[in-house]
Amino acid sequence: PYIPPPRASPGEEEKLNELRLGDEARWRIFEKEVQGREDFVVDVTTVPWPRGPEGNELGLHSGMAEDQVKALLQLSLMRFHPDKFCARWRAHIP
Repeated sequence: PYIPPPRASPGEEEKLNELRLGDEARWRIFEKEVQGREDFVVDVTTVPWPRGPEGNELGLHSGMAEDQVKALLQLSLMRFHPDKFCARWRAHIP
């Protein structure tokens, strides 16, 4: 069953939306840097982890449509799942 994300005030929703947009931009920059440099080291300090509040790292909120939440969860699982992550970035992980 679908469990909706936490409730947030309109101001909090806007902050969470901005965080998610910033996180996506940081991820795209990370991808370009890793793919463009053979000497790039992928470790805990270079990965652009999501910056949402504790317990809601993806910055989900109740104002988001169910399909938007599901798409974001799927993208994050593909991006950060250990097997997927290591397979994709293995050449850059020390």
